[in-house]
Amino acid sequence: MSKVNSIVGMATVGTKGQIVIPAEARRELNLEEGDKVVILRGRTKKTLVLLTHPEMDRLIAKLGLTDDTL
Repeated sequence: MSKVNSIVGMATVGTKGQIVIPAEARRELNLEEGDKVVILRGRTKKTLVLLTHPEMDRLIAKLGLTDDTL
């Protein structure tokens, strides 16, 4: 099971269900306006994991997954 390395901020869910990723996290992930991210639900259904789109591509390749298995 993965562990939390650090907390980089907090976010509030707005009326449209949107959250703002804290500036420190955006800097660390090199996220810019218009970048795509993937949001995964954790095992407990009370956890969300955010991955950059390129990181998700690397994870899929590492796991050997294909379009047929996704």
